[in-house]
Amino acid sequence: MVKERPFLRLFDYAGLKRLFLVILGLSLIPIAETSLYYWAFDLFSVEIVVAVTAATGFIGFFYLSLRVRRLVKHINRKIEAGEFDEQRIVRLLGVLSGGLLLLLPGFITDALGIVILFSFLKRICGRVLLHLFRERIMIAYEYLKLS
Repeated sequence: MVKERPFLRLFDYAGLKRLFLVILGLSLIPIAETSLYYWAFDLFSVEIVVAVTAATGFIGFFYLSLRVRRLVKHINRKIEAGEFDEQRIVRLLGVLSGGLLLLLPGFITDALGIVILFSFLKRICGRVLLHLFRERIMIAYEYLKLS
C-alpha cells in the first residue's frame, strides 16, 4: 500500500488543489525574478547584477557546506550512541532549506534564503520538513544505526 499512496493522491481533490497551488507558486517565482532582474539591469550594470547573483550563490554554497558538515558530524555521533537527535535534525533541515534557496539564482530566493537561515524561520522550516519526511528520516536513521 505504501507504493500506491502517491497515485491515490491523484484522486483527492484537496491534494490536487495543493499540488496545483505549489506549481503555480513555483511558476510565478521566475516571472517575478525576471522582472526584478530587468529593474536591476536598469539601475546597475549587467556585470554588477551578475556578480551579486554569483556571489550569493558561492556564499550560500560555502556557508551551507560548513554548517551541514558540522551538523552531520554531531548527528552521526548521536546515531552511533543510539540516540535520535531531533533538534539537530530540525536544524539541519532548516539550514538545507535556506541554503538551497541561496543556491538558486535570483533576488527573491536569495532574500528568502537569508531570512530563513538567520531567523526563527529556520526552525519552523526544519519542523515542517521533519513532519513531511519523518517516515523516510526514521528509516534512514535505523539504517545508519545498524551500519
